[in-house]
Amino acid sequence: NNADIKFGEITTENGDRVELTRGMYSKLIEDEDRDKRREAYKAYYQPYVQLKNSIAATLSAAIKNNVTLATIRQYPSALEKALFGDKVPREVYENLIQVTKDNITPMHMYTRIRKEKLNIDEIRQYDMSVSLVSGVKQVISYEEAFETMLKALAPLGEDYLTILKEFKDGRYIDVRETPGKRSGAYNLGVYGVHPFILLNHQDDLDSLFTLVHECGHGVHSKLSSQFQPQITAGYSIFVAEVASTVNEVLLINYLLKNEKDPKVRHHLLNHFIDQFKGTFFTQVMFAEFEMKTHDMAEKGIPLNVEVFNQTYEMLFREYNGEEIVFDEEVKYGWSRIPHFYRPFYVYKYATGFASAIHLATKILEGDQDTIHSYLEFLKSGSSDYPLELLKQTGVDLTTPAPIENALKRFGELVEEFAQI
Repeated sequence: NNADIKFGEITTENGDRVELTRGMYSKLIEDEDRDKRREAYKAYYQPYVQLKNSIAATLSAAIKNNVTLATIRQYPSALEKALFGDKVPREVYENLIQVTKDNITPMHMYTRIRKEKLNIDEIRQYDMSVSLVSGVKQVISYEEAFETMLKALAPLGEDYLTILKEFKDGRYIDVRETPGKRSGAYNLGVYGVHPFILLNHQDDLDSLFTLVHECGHGVHSKLSSQFQPQITAGYSIFVAEVASTVNEVLLINYLLKNEKDPKVRHHLLNHFIDQFKGTFFTQVMFAEFEMKTHDMAEKGIPLNVEVFNQTYEMLFREYNGEEIVFDEEVKYGWSRIPHFYRPFYVYKYATGFASAIHLATKILEGDQDTIHSYLEFLKSGSSDYPLELLKQTGVDLTTPAPIENALKRFGELVEEFAQI
């Protein structure tokens, strides 16, 4: 997948045929030209369909390996083996899936809105990523992005903002794309030194969100390093995405509150809904796929292409709604997800996102107890198990409340988007 895969060909603006790359795909699947999206989609899935039996064999082996290890070590199931390290009860995982499915209607409504907005007879998977608001191109320089971030995160208090200014003044942030530099963005916390934040800033809205996201990780690393001994300074993945997503929610609320142009507001809402969909709903769908396939393996049901296809296709329809017309490629979605080789990991994106929505809502209401407990949470590293650390901020994931609150917020966003 990383080294040998060869995607199909696409047609460039000049009419030349060139081989698709991952970078090109991420841009083309958002292109306003539907033919370009369709061509890129078909070319992207081509090698996965060709290699379906090989990839099914590797995934089946990985799942059976998890099940076998869980049996040898006398865990009740492979799921409970994966949850053991974070001391998360099975009910938290199952509760996340069930509550999401009980509140899936706004997601189906968004698919219908997408179809209407794009003015197409049939909505297909390659129509699910294109922006629904055309003609909005915001140029946001790094300096402007940093100032916007300081204003958006002001509810967290002056001490928080001082740390962010220190990151910039101390040149802890590597901002621009340069030859040979790793793509994407990440934060590296170094105990006893300071965080290093890598960006590839492109002067756009996505880059603003990325800056805010990575600085959330950076402050978490900085405070945990400052207030914890080295052995407990590193934090669990389970809580890592909370710090970054709280910042993103505060940012989107600030932007929506201060933006007067209806078209830009519409664009911002579209951006946040799609982010919500990718970080929450898609990850819950993946989490259910993992649970179902591991359950089958534990019952001795053989896992092969047909089983994976059938399971994935059924879940994709459940989560995205009946409006979607399926291309042949949809059911092969399981074959391109590397996270499935790190079992029962993706659900943490969804629990982290739901926790962040819950916390950010309280912070924006000016709840001083929540602000204080949240800042204490950022200092806590891994000094306790993740669920216990979150409980101290008022987020109890052993109950449906945080998930229900996040889904209620999603419903409100879709409703507002539909009304503009």
